[in-house]
Amino acid sequence: MGWIVKLNGKGRIVIPREVRGKLGLSKGDSLVLDIRGGEIVLTILREKKAENSGKEHLKSFLSEH
Repeated sequence: MGWIVKLNGKGRIVIPREVRGKLGLSKGDSLVLDIRGGEIVLTILREKKAENSGKEHLKSFLSEH
């Protein structure tokens, strides 16, 4: 089953409460966004890794896709 979510004017989506509850997500948790074959995949980041955080990593990620 999937959930339909909408992008707002700033490109944000809301992860439904039911999904957050099932995954144990709460405010301040980090997710990794990846693009795989035209799909967006979000993975919960359980521990912060320095090499995958910050603006430089985001710039690198965006330039690859």
